[in-house]
Amino acid sequence: MAKLASARQFVADYGSAGFGSQGFSAFGAQAYDSANILIAAMAAVLPKADAVASSRQAVVDAVGRTADFHGVTGEHTFDQFGDTLNTTLTMYKVEGGAWADVFTGAVGQ
Repeated sequence: MAKLASARQFVADYGSAGFGSQGFSAFGAQAYDSANILIAAMAAVLPKADAVASSRQAVVDAVGRTADFHGVTGEHTFDQFGDTLNTTLTMYKVEGGAWADVFTGAVGQ
């Protein structure tokens, strides 16, 4: 994760937040991006809504229209099936009893 230029600030901020030895876990950055995509969708929909409950589908639709969202794991755009077009992958292996990343980068589609 730290090898991604887009994640460097996230990694630094997380480390300085005082969580001690607890890392952000394997999917922490993805969860962070996911939450921010949801927040952006709600920020676009809810100010124009009469009620939160009746806006659920509009929020889902806004998430589906996400395009060019610059997150810590890279740029996200969703296809017609709701899948991200971001193909960044990190592979890990155990070295000396600890997980070590051996590859981070885009993979072919």
